[in-house]
Amino acid sequence: SFIIQILFQLEQDFLKNYGIEIGPELVLDRSNAMATFVGGMVNYHLPYPYWVLVRSENFNKEQPFVAELNSLVLPWSSPMVLSEKAPEGVTIAQLFKTTQYGVKSNVDPGTPLLPDVTNKAISEGTPGHQTLGILVTKKNGEAPETQMIVISNASFLRNIFLQQFPENEVFMENAVDFFATGSQLIGIRSKGMLNQPIAIISD
Repeated sequence: SFIIQILFQLEQDFLKNYGIEIGPELVLDRSNAMATFVGGMVNYHLPYPYWVLVRSENFNKEQPFVAELNSLVLPWSSPMVLSEKAPEGVTIAQLFKTTQYGVKSNVDPGTPLLPDVTNKAISEGTPGHQTLGILVTKKNGEAPETQMIVISNASFLRNIFLQQFPENEVFMENAVDFFATGSQLIGIRSKGMLNQPIAIISD
């Protein structure tokens, strides 16, 4: 736990050089994926707002490696806080965000994040778009510009989530291609999407 805290602080200090901070809260959204919970002898398959489902309309259409994606699932993500003015030479482009129903929730360590807790957090939170992924570009004088992707979650690339949500793998493959070869061929892979989430409707 102590080592994790040190690593988290080093990460925060590094990102602050680019005008970025990862908030301490967790993000919930009415657009979310299903999760399985065990209750005695029964398994429950329920909507789980802590597993944010990024929808097609919430990807930045001006960024080629995410423009054609239909979905991405980010479990237990934190919100990003961006400086009003980026440091000199740094350009930040949003890649994806929650729907307008995204909320931030403070979570005490050790608190079970069960569905009934998430429903209460959504009803009590202030809804709005929450940034979850960005592309950072930095110019270094005469040297070639450098780029990096910052995502407020690392779990989405674990095997257990890649197996459940293949669209996460498509995003990562697109990102690797973007940095390795540019954006010319990105759209080819993006057409093979497996998830078509329906529109969010009122109660």
